[in-house]
Amino acid sequence: IMSNLGLSKVIFKAHETITMGALKAGLLHDNVKDFVGKIKVANLGISRANYEIPNELLIQKKKDLKLPFRNQKNTNKGSFGHVSVLCGPKEGACILSSLSAFHFGAGLVTAIGEKIKNLPPYIMHSSTLPKNATVLVAGMGLEEPFDEKMVLSLLLDNALPLVIDASLCHNVMIKKIVESKKE
Repeated sequence: IMSNLGLSKVIFKAHETITMGALKAGLLHDNVKDFVGKIKVANLGISRANYEIPNELLIQKKKDLKLPFRNQKNTNKGSFGHVSVLCGPKEGACILSSLSAFHFGAGLVTAIGEKIKNLPPYIMHSSTLPKNATVLVAGMGLEEPFDEKMVLSLLLDNALPLVIDASLCHNVMIKKIVESKKE
């Protein structure tokens, strides 16, 4: 894959890469992320817009991350939503999803499952869906076989917004539900 970019087999890890005049697609490729370091574009005195070719690749910057702005002063953690993450046998995926929800601004996060190990103290644990949940997340680490009746009731017996992992979309049970809703 590296040869598709015209790179040498010998490569070093740079702290900073200075590219002349414009960003190059090769600098944004997944295979070189760990080698280019911080990318700076050197100004050649001509506008980049004159010769930089637009494409689908981009560099995400800190300013691209849009976290919720909390402008209310008299609030508590319950004011910012309660994410409930359904935990399966692969607990690590559930814990990562829970941590992500917490770090992206959810006020409360609960991992739903039996005896989850290594759960950070700021992530709550429950064996059932909390009454104050505002969104349900499922599928991460929920490998088959699982208790279909329990998962089905959790996903369908409430009006909560759902976020489901792509692996759950391939489950036969979920496909049947989607097909029945189309009819």
